[in-house]
Amino acid sequence: MTPVRQASFVEVPGYRIIRRIGQGGMATIYLATQLDLNRTVALKVLSPERTPDAESVARFENEARTIARLDHPHIVSIHEVGRTESGQLYFSMPSLPRGDLTTLPHRRDPQVIIRVMRALLDALAYAHDHGVVHRDVKPENVLFDALNQPQLADFGIALSLRDDLRVTRVGTTVGSSGYMSPEQARGLPTDGRADLYSVGVMLYELLTGEMPYQGLDALSVAIAHAEDPVPVLPPELAVWQPVIDGALAKHPEDRFADARSMRAELDRAAQRLQEGRGANRLRHWWRAGQARGATGAWVGAAALLASVAVLAVLMVSRRTPTSAAALAGADTRVSAHAATAARAERDIGALLGADQLDQLISEGNARLQAGALATPDGKAAADDFLRVLRTYPANPEALAGLKDVFAALQQRIEQALANGDDAGATEQYRAAQRLADRGGIRERPFWPEFVAAIRAATSKTLARAARGAPQRLDGLQPLASALDLPVPQPVPQPPPSRSASASPRSTAAAAPLQRGSAIRDPDGPPLIVVSTTPADAYALGRAEVTRAEYASFVAASGRKPSACRRLHNVFSAILDLSWEAPGFEQGKDDPVVCVSWHDARAYVGWLSLRTGQHYRLPSSGEWLAAAHDTTLASPCTGADCDAGEHTHGVDGAAADGLADMHGNVSEWMLCSGRCDTVTFRGGSWRDGRDEKLPSGRSDPDTGYTSVGFRVLRELDVPAAAGQRRR
Repeated sequence: MTPVRQASFVEVPGYRIIRRIGQGGMATIYLATQLDLNRTVALKVLSPERTPDAESVARFENEARTIARLDHPHIVSIHEVGRTESGQLYFSMPSLPRGDLTTLPHRRDPQVIIRVMRALLDALAYAHDHGVVHRDVKPENVLFDALNQPQLADFGIALSLRDDLRVTRVGTTVGSSGYMSPEQARGLPTDGRADLYSVGVMLYELLTGEMPYQGLDALSVAIAHAEDPVPVLPPELAVWQPVIDGALAKHPEDRFADARSMRAELDRAAQRLQEGRGANRLRHWWRAGQARGATGAWVGAAALLASVAVLAVLMVSRRTPTSAAALAGADTRVSAHAATAARAERDIGALLGADQLDQLISEGNARLQAGALATPDGKAAADDFLRVLRTYPANPEALAGLKDVFAALQQRIEQALANGDDAGATEQYRAAQRLADRGGIRERPFWPEFVAAIRAATSKTLARAARGAPQRLDGLQPLASALDLPVPQPVPQPPPSRSASASPRSTAAAAPLQRGSAIRDPDGPPLIVVSTTPADAYALGRAEVTRAEYASFVAASGRKPSACRRLHNVFSAILDLSWEAPGFEQGKDDPVVCVSWHDARAYVGWLSLRTGQHYRLPSSGEWLAAAHDTTLASPCTGADCDAGEHTHGVDGAAADGLADMHGNVSEWMLCSGRCDTVTFRGGSWRDGRDEKLPSGRSDPDTGYTSVGFRVLRELDVPAAAGQRRR
């Protein structure tokens, strides 16, 4: 068949080119007529203006092969594959005349959004089932056919998981930065959850008219995707927040497991939206009746009750035979249904009415101040905040109220442990667990923080009981079991010595404790005593925690690496740094870096359990007291304190006193309170000589290539002994 030649277009045998309708970096799309079938199609032609390279050809063939094996009503199909007169690859597809998602009318209408999202998730579920990850889901690739049905298109960079067909090099990024998942931005391996992230970005954009993450250029947008928290929708869109949260989680394992799970959450949001509309109509009817006056209201109420009565009779007649006994009991059942409907109307107004939020928040705060935290059920502060969150899951005041409830519960439990009321501490923790289960709290970020704090307090109490009050261990057993903590064995006490008037809990207790003394616990690190003041006796780790020591903790706990970057370098977030691979060579005796403040806290908790002693991070005051004492910590001298390209091993430091207080790595400090930002102190390998002992503040969830930590061990020093040593 002789093609119709048009000088301004390519020449494709069997097709008449009508016009160009799209242009990309790899291919051009034309609207054309397929002559033998007289049908309008879209032709995608590879690089008509230039000679394609091997990678472009591979991508193009991959797209054709991928589309050809996917047969789904919401995935664009393929008619034919061939070559133009000049030898360029092409394939033909159905014409999709309604444009893409960016031009869809009423694209912010909730019902339109639900329809499009359901179609996309169904298409992705099918593609993922067949081992295909799209990797470039964005509005421009969602096209609409003549019946206005969405079609997922452009599988040019799709990845076949089954055939392991990769058309991009390992470590390169593929996709559109505005919709790209964090793992794509870093060039890491991807699976179907990367597509779900892109769908979540699209959903946020459809709902709000804005992108969830913005920046001056593609790189800054990619960094925002990797680092910034999941955005919170406005209150009027809060029913969608669970979908957004499950799709835009930073780590794939925290997202929806698959497209069907996301579709199920989308359906729940649609149901909540429908229920909210029904409640608004009911509330509007009730208020309209009030506006008409008492007579109008009573007429409306009578109509509602009559409808409920008819419905109740019909339901009963369908379920039971028509008998005299059944009819005799109908009035009672109708009255019960009417009463239930009336209560439901009042409850709906209280739960879903935006004008009721202030009252619920105020009542919750009042109960919080009065100490009614989680009990009794239905009359506690937590219940008021949970009622708000059932309708508005992202309401900031209700979330802050719940966080305060758990902070108060934490204080109660810690106080009970300090007072020896182990049964009370256990009961308070169980109340917190019931609240967490009742309100879906376990998915909130303050729940793991709460549990970590209670575990730390309980571990400390268990260790002290094992040393000095073994009879208390039985009472602590229920709380330890609830927290999945081992109960230590009682520590044998040495017989009293007439010559020894003090029994400090150091393993070096045979010698009197003095500032600068070197001590060490079994399974613990070398320590240097800093203070023997009875009320504040402590020792610091002679050196910063090493990679080998931290590796033992990771092997025992299974803790995952934290996100890591270089200080004052936001672009380093895309490098995928971790404590195992900080971007430079380290030996096993180098101080561990790229560990977050939360990682350091977890380590000292584990060390406390391992040794039976109480370890923690040092406070700024404790650390500075040691750093400024030249008898304990040498000033910054020598090459070890100069800026360099990496850390050095702690074994090379002097054995006497505290090593590297002025260099090697900066160190995390203790924090009390909310700890939204945390402090590190001291110079590092990247700072050079600095006698001012620099410090900084940072996110507790992020590690840095120049920040590590040192442990502090509390000491028990009797008052008399401490006074004699002054």
